[in-house]
Amino acid sequence: MALGVPANALPSVSIAVSKDNLETGDVWMPTSENINALPLPLRQYIHDLQTEVDPAGTLRQNFILKRENEFLGAECQRLAKERPSS
Repeated sequence: MALGVPANALPSVSIAVSKDNLETGDVWMPTSENINALPLPLRQYIHDLQTEVDPAGTLRQNFILKRENEFLGAECQRLAKERPSS
């Protein structure tokens, strides 16, 4: 049982990978558009995982805030270097 989901409840999914996909370097990213294009059982499984792992969305928000903080720190350092010395 993974994250409270019985193994027999998981959808059976096969993904076709062609030589063309690999040669062009296409990479599947979990964007909203790509996830919404998946079959319903797989979309529901992903939604259930998200709900069970981070029900209040706090992990996602903390991740976003951490990245924003890192960016702002780097931007402050860049601006401090550009500032003329008095």
